[in-house]
Amino acid sequence: MWELSLSELTPRSAPVAGAGAAESRAKLAALQPWLNGLTAVTGFLLLAFGALVVHRLVKSRRYPDEPDYEKQTSL
Repeated sequence: MWELSLSELTPRSAPVAGAGAAESRAKLAALQPWLNGLTAVTGFLLLAFGALVVHRLVKSRRYPDEPDYEKQTSL
């Protein structure tokens, strides 16, 4: 019958040249600190803008009969 040894089941180690390639891919995948901060600030501003737009839409639908004081300019 067939016999399997433990050494046949374990993965073989990567060659030395492959280790450098994996290291360089890891460096490319990580963002630089200033880019990471810029992404966080941009995401926060987009979320805040979206919340303000949704709030304004909900508020305008809640009280449709009230006059809009911003549009009245007569003194």
